[in-house]
Amino acid sequence: MWVVFLKKSCLRYHFLVLGLLALQQVIAAPEKHSNSSGNPQISTLKKNTSQGHSLAPYVFLKDLSTDTVLMDKDSEVRMPPSSMTKILTAYVIFKALKEGALKLSDHFVVSPEAAKKEGSNMVLNPGQSVSIKDLLIGVIAASGNNACCVLAQGLAGSEEGFCELMNQEALNLGAKNSRFKNASGLPDPEHWSTCRDLALFSEKTLQNFPQEYKDYYAIQEFTFNKAKHLNRNLLLRNGFSDGFKTGKTDAGKCGMVASSQREGRRLLLVVNGIANEILRAQEARRLLDWGFSFFVPAIVASPSKPFTSIAVKGGKADSIQLVTLKTAGISLPRLLLNKGQVKVEHFSHALAPVKKGQPMGRIQILVPEKTPMVFTLVADQDVAALSFWDKIKHFFHSAIK
Repeated sequence: MWVVFLKKSCLRYHFLVLGLLALQQVIAAPEKHSNSSGNPQISTLKKNTSQGHSLAPYVFLKDLSTDTVLMDKDSEVRMPPSSMTKILTAYVIFKALKEGALKLSDHFVVSPEAAKKEGSNMVLNPGQSVSIKDLLIGVIAASGNNACCVLAQGLAGSEEGFCELMNQEALNLGAKNSRFKNASGLPDPEHWSTCRDLALFSEKTLQNFPQEYKDYYAIQEFTFNKAKHLNRNLLLRNGFSDGFKTGKTDAGKCGMVASSQREGRRLLLVVNGIANEILRAQEARRLLDWGFSFFVPAIVASPSKPFTSIAVKGGKADSIQLVTLKTAGISLPRLLLNKGQVKVEHFSHALAPVKKGQPMGRIQILVPEKTPMVFTLVADQDVAALSFWDKIKHFFHSAIK
């Protein structure tokens, strides 16, 4: 038997309403799950939401706190990623450090090929031995094409070999439309990515390497070989953003990946194709401001807090808590908050044995003209079944009572 709750209410207050159990209870047959994996479908808002415009030809703005795409403007169209390529380059190095293939104290020697790389560079001399840590800072803060080449040659033997690692890692992370021919983002007709893929690499960096993100992407300036290098991310200088990467080439014009956090809520923005650096910074800031002010996160359930509990029959525990695997929520324009609908379905009881993570129901967030978001409710612990003797003991214990 399934228990179905259906509540039409302002999503902003929905979690409070759930806590008060002020929901209409209905008994219904179970519906077929559209997403049994436990991963919610990402809600994508209309491309031209009110005020949602941009001078940039390519835009992708996402609220990471609710997995909601706030703006999408040709985010899956191939484009030159320029130096935003270096986000994946750094990711591959972070992964090698984590797996023990490299240490920050290791040194690589600057090859003549690396030393003569064109474009933005940190000051490196041929034959110089440089630590992985300094090279990483040079890649991220100084956008050093030469530093990318040194790291690529040191880890994979050649930049071509390193690109094979990049392309494989991009596929592993779920990128659908990226191909890399060098580690720095220098122009190449066979080197491309998309706003959505660049956002994916950035989000995975935040998830898998949060400390490295804090340590490297917020660096505004550093000195190496007696030369001062400034980070080109202007949003760092006033604390508006806490990191990520800029890019600029003749083919791609000016682009930026930027992330900003306010009151525990993090937005991730990718823009590309803007005419100059000043307009890039202004447009990135405007879009982030718009995302934070125009949209409001509505959180229904969190993995860290039990959503509800159900009885267990024939088990060594009388009940289990149900939780979501990811935060169940959506970010909505303020005018749509009172039009949301939350539908909760779960079994009225479970039969032991129960495995931790076993699906027991789902939460659906329904908003008119939006893709429904579905979150699976799972058991938060194992519950073993009563043995034959346990059942006998339980029977006599109940009889005595």
